[in-house]
Amino acid sequence: MCLMSTSAEISLIYFSGYDILEGKDLPGQFDYPCPESRSAVNCIRSVHSPQEAVDLCTADVKCRAFVIGHARTWTGNLFSK
Repeated sequence: MCLMSTSAEISLIYFSGYDILEGKDLPGQFDYPCPESRSAVNCIRSVHSPQEAVDLCTADVKCRAFVIGHARTWTGNLFSK
């Protein structure tokens, strides 16, 4: 599985089972709708941390990779897609 970060401000640490690719995105790859998504087409969620994104992806059998971007919710949460 892959964890991508499009934001230089997010410091990513090692997560077991994930390859970390900084400055990368996966446009159109691995997209699927998921419960609680902010999009009807893609699985986009707000998370408190990269670890929460890892936990969500690990628990979802359809999740093959995710991207943590620079955008944040009004409460300061990160977006993970």
